[in-house]
Amino acid sequence: MEHIETTVIGNGQSGLAAAHALLRRRPRPVALEASGRAAGPWPHHYDSLTLFSPVR
Repeated sequence: MEHIETTVIGNGQSGLAAAHALLRRRPRPVALEASGRAAGPWPHHYDSLTLFSPVR
């Protein structure tokens, strides 16, 4: 049986950033997400994501 020392709950932007920062530590972290893919629920909230920049 594997011992899990660090668990990251949620694979949104902050969860993925936290898991990435923890990769330097051993043992590796385990990231859990309720949805079927990474990025959490935010892709379902926006019809389109565009970059807004006043500089053209």
